[in-house]
Amino acid sequence: MQNQILGGGSLSRVASPSTQGTLSPSERMAESILSLLDEPDGNDKRWRAPIFRQLPKRFARIVAHDYKETYIFDGRQSANHGLLNAYGSITKNSIALNASDDDLKDLAKNIVKEMQQISRIYLKLEHAVSSMLYRTQKYEIDRSSLEDRDITITGIYTRLTDETWWLPQLRKIHARKLEQDAIRLGLVHQRADRYVSDETLARRREQKKRIRRVLDGLLATNELGQSFTLSELSELGLANPYIRRSELMVRISGFEYIANELGHVGEFYTITCPSRMHARHSGSGERNSKYDGTTPNQAQKHLNQVWSRIRAKLKRDNLPIYGFRIAEPQHDGTPHWHLLLFMPPEQTPKVMAIMQHYALQADGDEPGAKGHRFKAILIDKSKGTAVCYIANTFQRTLTVTAWNKILTAVRYKKRLSGSKLGRQPGASGNSSKLVEHLFQSGVNCAESAMHLKASYN
Repeated sequence: MQNQILGGGSLSRVASPSTQGTLSPSERMAESILSLLDEPDGNDKRWRAPIFRQLPKRFARIVAHDYKETYIFDGRQSANHGLLNAYGSITKNSIALNASDDDLKDLAKNIVKEMQQISRIYLKLEHAVSSMLYRTQKYEIDRSSLEDRDITITGIYTRLTDETWWLPQLRKIHARKLEQDAIRLGLVHQRADRYVSDETLARRREQKKRIRRVLDGLLATNELGQSFTLSELSELGLANPYIRRSELMVRISGFEYIANELGHVGEFYTITCPSRMHARHSGSGERNSKYDGTTPNQAQKHLNQVWSRIRAKLKRDNLPIYGFRIAEPQHDGTPHWHLLLFMPPEQTPKVMAIMQHYALQADGDEPGAKGHRFKAILIDKSKGTAVCYIANTFQRTLTVTAWNKILTAVRYKKRLSGSKLGRQPGASGNSSKLVEHLFQSGVNCAESAMHLKASYN
């Protein structure tokens, strides 16, 4: 049937959405662009309707123009193949890119009903859960949390039959797919939507408003009888970007203070992904012919792998380092890393050589790799402190000026790529665990500094 639609013969029976109701705004947009195509019959229009129906309107316009151009110059079959390769077959289990949060809630309810129906077929819970896990594959959720050895069969069953477990999973899948398609269509780059698409940014803002409404409606009362809304309390902790930025800056300053006392030096590194992982050129925003379809999440995994190799080599060579690493999206959403590392001065040539080697291990011979893929700057104290060197990065990442778009875009892109806001790499062994623990537990900077200094004495 698919071969017939894609350019072979004719197809007599394909459900037409127009007979079921009015066209969606995306369908109307697309078909107005494609109306002048010299099509042999209405089969293609009916076949592609579900694809355009599930696209945001802006996406549908770009996809329709691409389809039209391919149809005219390369033929009907190439145009349909291109559409099918990009979006696959749309089924009742597909998550529409233009789905609202209410749509995702409805889908979560339907999935839970499906899981419950499956569970009734089997007498043993183990067999039911096995079948339920198999059925989850069609929704492309992250199943790592279900594969934890500490989770019992009952625990897995409880999760798979709980709407509140499914909804965050579906939101994550939807957000990543939406952004991946925006990047593929050229909507995210220097001359369009920087860092993240407007559609994703709007969804993030709506999410924050929804969370705010929930927090405003919840009241906490302490033992003194004082009552505060949870939104008021959240402004007093690290959920407040101002406080989070200040806390990180103080922590950096504290680490530099201890580094100076120990006679250590600081270096600022930047590691960037290979050019094939970038969808667009930074200056012009034009399509990168080398782009291989790498998503921001996959690019982040690449950087994590590079860093794990660097850490392993530093441990083998007994070269302890400590400091900070920050994942930051570039204009097209591809992440790159900044690292502020402190170490004894005699280590700097070796550490730099190791980092450069592994940073350029993949496609290190491509043009411009040595100048753009890895950069190292020795902190010149006469020009500024370590805080000054890293402040610009943190300002773009953490500063809030009344719902500044760049802040929200940068932070949400981090969530989409699976990267963390800021990490503190330590040395090998206990020192590494200590620094990571200090960051996660939120102990104050003075205490962090004392522990860090003690680990070197």
